[in-house]
Amino acid sequence: MSVDGNLSEAAWQNFTNVSKTIVGTPNNTGTSFAVTWNSTYLFVGMRVTDGNLFNESTNAWDDDAFEIYIDAENNGGTAYGTNDRQFVKEWNSTTIWEKNNRTTGVLHAWAAITGGYTLEVAI
Repeated sequence: MSVDGNLSEAAWQNFTNVSKTIVGTPNNTGTSFAVTWNSTYLFVGMRVTDGNLFNESTNAWDDDAFEIYIDAENNGGTAYGTNDRQFVKEWNSTTIWEKNNRTTGVLHAWAAITGGYTLEVAI
């Protein structure tokens, strides 16, 4: 599977819609995601319909972006453990942010679509 931001591969046919607002008032009209894996990577694909895209803040999570949290030990702790990961992939960015700068080997891309954007991340 190529990580190019385009969600054209067959693996991306079963998306789950997301509608929960975490903070503030959303300005997007549709958000969905899908997850798949192989023996090397965990793949996350995301689709956003949004007519007001922003990427101008100091912190990636303050802009149009997706956050991926991984509780690698599945212990549901109240603080991050050594193996827990938090990734933020912004719209219109060539970089990916990780809480402890552990991005070596992580593949990521975004692509423009009519009325929004798509993202792919391979961890």
